[in-house]
Amino acid sequence: RVKYARTVSLALHGDTASVQSLGALFAAQGADLGIPAALALARSGDARGSAALDVQMRGPVDLQRLYAADAATKLNPTAGQSTILQTLQTGSPAIRVLAIGAAGRAHLVTHEAVYTRLVGSEPELRAQTVAAIAETLLAPRPTTPAQTIAPPPLPQ
Repeated sequence: RVKYARTVSLALHGDTASVQSLGALFAAQGADLGIPAALALARSGDARGSAALDVQMRGPVDLQRLYAADAATKLNPTAGQSTILQTLQTGSPAIRVLAIGAAGRAHLVTHEAVYTRLVGSEPELRAQTVAAIAETLLAPRPTTPAQTIAPPPLPQ
């Protein structure tokens, strides 16, 4: 497990040997390799990673779909938006709190499904909605589908 986590972490940061190792593991295990590994492969340009995220966004578990959609928006800001919105509207209360965070990272805070959470009856969800809106206002909007969303630079 530690070796796998190390390989995924290095691959996410562009280490070529780690990306190749994940490619070999992916060939053996397929989409079950995990969302971080799929994201690392997709970031490296390997289409199998994007395909694995697509499969996981259609999975049976809300949390799995949400995590895959959140990862997909790091590759293309619109890729996981419909899954995030669906989870926000139909998921359990605990999942909705996570979905609001994902909606902020996907720049969906102007969507009605997000704004209506500001006046909802769930205090934790209202607080997370405010945080998601603030995160969107502070983060630069991606200009290309492949651009990842980086946090704003720290003041000097």
